[in-house]
Amino acid sequence: MTDTVLIAELHGGRIHMGLTRMGQRVDQTVRYLCQTPEHLEQVIDDYLCSAGSPVLAAAAFSADGWQRPGGLERPNSFALEREALKAWTGVQRLTLVNNFVATALAIPTLNADEVQPLKAGSVQSEQVIAVV
Repeated sequence: MTDTVLIAELHGGRIHMGLTRMGQRVDQTVRYLCQTPEHLEQVIDDYLCSAGSPVLAAAAFSADGWQRPGGLERPNSFALEREALKAWTGVQRLTLVNNFVATALAIPTLNADEVQPLKAGSVQSEQVIAVV
């Protein structure tokens, strides 16, 4: 059973993609220009082929825009469709979220040197997390 995950972030006409293992951070990403759904399909295929065509356990996509049933609408760009992304990546387990949600979900994985306290005091676990 594979534990390889494709992580991708779309913003405007660009996509950053990387591979990692379940529960791990992405070490390196590759950036592509991406202007249409057809181009996105080709870019995903090109990236996965260049990475040795790994069998994926899951994929996670984030993008600027707002979620709706079955996908994500994006301002000034093409919409993302969950079923198309699943077909293009070959996965059944696919997460598709707004880029702010993705940032919030990543906060617990940040190292101490990657966060900036807003107020002096001590850190309390299991408390509210803010994304600024």
